[in-house]
Amino acid sequence: MKLTFLKIFPRNSHTFKITSYFYHELKFLLQNIIIKINHKKIKIYRLQKKEVNTDLTFYKSQFGQDYFVEKIFSNLNIKKEQATFLDIGCNHPIKLSNSYYFEKQGWRIIAIDPIEKFKESWDENRPLTKFINAAISCEEGEEDFTIYEGDLGWENALSTFKKYERNHDKVMKSKVVKVKKQNLRNCLESHNIKDKAFDIMSIDVEGSEQDVLNGIDFNFFDINIIILENTNPFYGSKNLRNYLSKKGYSFYARIWTADDIYIKNTLLK
Repeated sequence: MKLTFLKIFPRNSHTFKITSYFYHELKFLLQNIIIKINHKKIKIYRLQKKEVNTDLTFYKSQFGQDYFVEKIFSNLNIKKEQATFLDIGCNHPIKLSNSYYFEKQGWRIIAIDPIEKFKESWDENRPLTKFINAAISCEEGEEDFTIYEGDLGWENALSTFKKYERNHDKVMKSKVVKVKKQNLRNCLESHNIKDKAFDIMSIDVEGSEQDVLNGIDFNFFDINIIILENTNPFYGSKNLRNYLSKKGYSFYARIWTADDIYIKNTLLK
């Protein structure tokens, strides 16, 4: 049904924008009911325009992930000379970036993305960040990856492994390329990065979230806060939440109908 609608009304049409607005508002309301039934103490955040004046700040995240997580991190009172941010599935260095703001605050950033063309843009616009062209997974090797293209400028943010393509995204122009997959430890070590501790890790990988998590050795890496895109179903996957619970993390907050925020249990005691 959604695929048919997109064929009739392109994403940049007025009809699509109006319908999409009410559709997402309804999803947000239903999500809140479902989450509160199962997780009564969870905080649900929604960015209000009055909270962030984007003309005066460096906040770039799509739904205020950087804004809210900065406040969460500050409340944890973690004292460090330089905080670190691992941005998996970083995509564009500025547009919708979860890590841009933190770089401007002096954080050390490591950004990873399988779309090769972004390397030049990261080197030019984010020279202080170490950008790695790779895909994090629980498997090693190469796999088909679909890169979406379009005139609106955000389409490639939906790029994903071919096996995770969504039917309603197939109306967009795309190309399939081979990308290199590595688990997180091998990826970092192959680029001479010895970091084991990260204050914030963001995962935005359009469907392969579990593969990424399976490729992270939580006994080796020490990660304080995890921002995890979790949109299938729209109120978030129970399996992903249970997995991180077993790894020692608490489901702390939900941002819009997009991301979960997890905090290491030892920081909440």
